[in-house]
Amino acid sequence: MPDRPMAAHLCALTSYRGAGMPLLPLTACTRLLGLDGLALTLAPGGHDAELLQHSGLLSAALEDLQRVQGQGPTPEAAKQSAMVLIADVAAMASDRWPGLPGPLTDLGIAAVFALPLRIGVITLGVLTGHRTTPGPLADAQLADSLALANALAGLVINLAARPDTTGLLDIQNGDLYFAEVHQATGYLATQLEIPPAQALIRLRSHAFTHDLPLLATARAVLHHQLLLENDRP
Repeated sequence: MPDRPMAAHLCALTSYRGAGMPLLPLTACTRLLGLDGLALTLAPGGHDAELLQHSGLLSAALEDLQRVQGQGPTPEAAKQSAMVLIADVAAMASDRWPGLPGPLTDLGIAAVFALPLRIGVITLGVLTGHRTTPGPLADAQLADSLALANALAGLVINLAARPDTTGLLDIQNGDLYFAEVHQATGYLATQLEIPPAQALIRLRSHAFTHDLPLLATARAVLHHQLLLENDRP
């Protein structure tokens, strides 16, 4: 059973009946779970995980890095609908996510724990926690993390089931952390006359090859500080 403080947060999440996504107690839960940060991402229909809310100084940077590389604990947990528990980033097998351990270490992230938000066989998103020091989650911490992920899954599905909701959460683009990535993708697709999927690849490629965050690259495109030319003959 979760300890009393965590149980209070879980009760609040499961009993929430508001109209939209509430401000989640991620900061408090980060502390209770012995973590340095938490991130809630939504991944409806197998799409890229969208960062919705987060706590800690490095959570957004962690999700940005995984989005640039298209690999890591969060996307794997979303695609496989299974927990991904990395107690020591430095000790990971080099072929698991080639090119990711080094940048994670450079960020100061030493351990990552990604738990899918599941309703039956459906994966709605991922709850990803991290530490700046290596080490596994204690049994009680893992149990509380699973309880939190289950409570968040219930919250998401309850919001999605509301009759006034048109999408998974009826979230507007501007509510998402990576909203400007979507905007830059659309801008590039129109400017270069290429499909949006290819435009996103161009954004990711530039961010990866220049060791830049994806969000910073998108903002540079939107502010006309970066011109990505069409590579067609």
